[in-house]
Amino acid sequence: MFKKVFHGWNIFELCLLAVSLIAITVAFFLGEEKDPLSLLTSLFGVVSVLFVAKGLILGQYLTVIFLALYATLSFRAAYYGELILVLAITLPSALVAIITWLKNPSKERGKVQVNKISGKEWGVMLVAVLGITVGAYFLLKALHTAQLVVSTVSFITSLSAAYLLVRRSEYYAVFYILNDVILIILWSLALAEGQHVLPSIISYCAFFLNDAYGFIDWRRRARQQQREAAASLENGEA
Repeated sequence: MFKKVFHGWNIFELCLLAVSLIAITVAFFLGEEKDPLSLLTSLFGVVSVLFVAKGLILGQYLTVIFLALYATLSFRAAYYGELILVLAITLPSALVAIITWLKNPSKERGKVQVNKISGKEWGVMLVAVLGITVGAYFLLKALHTAQLVVSTVSFITSLSAAYLLVRRSEYYAVFYILNDVILIILWSLALAEGQHVLPSIISYCAFFLNDAYGFIDWRRRARQQQREAAASLENGEA
């Protein structure tokens, strides 16, 4: 089972996953008060991020579990912006992504075909994201959301990343990298207020590294798939 799940992983990727899991677990046990939900959320999160970074469809199933746990954690911390994002945007997007990824497999077993986004689609996406974010700001303000400004900015990066992930664009990782920075700040503020979320902070530091690697890996696979498509076209014309 282990060999099947991690087929095609290199040593660096396995080490990256192992170090991320160990760092989160150590942070949990070093904390004065231990929150099992924070630990479980963080572990599922970092695993799902790296599976998605490798373009593995299994990563989307793991993402659904992570988001369900994260929604519970956000509700408890009164981060209603994160809660609304998960329930209204990122969780439904992950479910849609499962369908779109299954419909667009690459030649590599269990992986998705990378897609190129047009300039027009980029423009429409950004306008839509900004419009939704403006509306979300007033909703979050009415709900007395903790850390309102940070939570609102998180909408922009999360919405963009979720859409691009559904559309199978490697640039999803860029927006998730930005979102990781925002969430490190957000949960650090919660830690400063006395909430026991150190594993969550460590996990987003791990997410940052994994998303950065994900962008590199998706770019590599995009170029590889373009070369394969060009070679196939040349052979077809020949």
